[in-house]
Amino acid sequence: MAKGLSYARQAIAADPACAEAHAALAYLYLYAGFGFLPGTDAFPRAKAAATTALSLDDRCAAAHAVLGMLRLALDRDRKGAENSFKTSIELAPKSLPGHFAYSHFLLISGRFEDALEHARVAMEIDPLSCPVAYHLASVMYYAGRYEEAVAQLSKFEYLEPNFLAAHQLLGILYARLNRGAEALGEAKKAIELSGTSPRGKATLAMVNALLGRHEEARTLLGELLEKPEVPGSRGSYAIAAIHSYLNERDAAFECLDHACEEGDGAVIYLRYDPNFINLRDDRRFTRLLERIGMQID
Repeated sequence: MAKGLSYARQAIAADPACAEAHAALAYLYLYAGFGFLPGTDAFPRAKAAATTALSLDDRCAAAHAVLGMLRLALDRDRKGAENSFKTSIELAPKSLPGHFAYSHFLLISGRFEDALEHARVAMEIDPLSCPVAYHLASVMYYAGRYEEAVAQLSKFEYLEPNFLAAHQLLGILYARLNRGAEALGEAKKAIELSGTSPRGKATLAMVNALLGRHEEARTLLGELLEKPEVPGSRGSYAIAAIHSYLNERDAAFECLDHACEEGDGAVIYLRYDPNFINLRDDRRFTRLLERIGMQID
């Protein structure tokens, strides 16, 4: 992430009038707000860069796609976000950003078949994109199509065997399919790949909780709470998921509140996130959806 931001800034320095360079910087800051930096820091920077890109070229499809995601994560403006995604696709129908971003919007709106359609278009445009391949599996996961999601993630064996997120999601999927040994194996692989990051450990905690190994999950949870991953952020969304799997509702909602305060981009997926299925009948869940602009219509 740091290298990416550095190169984007160098590109802008080399050609300050290049809209695509500013759009690249906007995309990186947007991405950073989903776990690398607090969203309260990353998203305003992303919006400033996207706005600059559009001031230089209002037909920059990538900038419109980023702005759409920011309208969700920062402004809580679903209608404005959808308009931005459609504009991006209209400007560049055979380009990746619009279809990829719009698929995310459709996913968080519960329109899973439409989300799959645009994810597959994005995959056709760039068959070697790890984020797109992973997103396609995520849509299948949200839709409850677990076996299809596993099959999609198996492609990472030749696409990118060390793609951390793929192993994280595979661990969760195997646990939901009661394939305990494979679930634990994927979670341990995630720990190996995550280095000093606690992402792998969080996955192992979720897998243990799903498999009914609550003591092991709580031990890992305690270790995660000792040291936050990102300065200024508690990693609260992932911690909330662990509490949810342990049926510790009060703790889960407290962590989700923290995630909202930190501006964690992940909260825009809350409404249909399978990690929080058992919280959906709680009034606090509805209030959270209203708070982040993702309330049920």
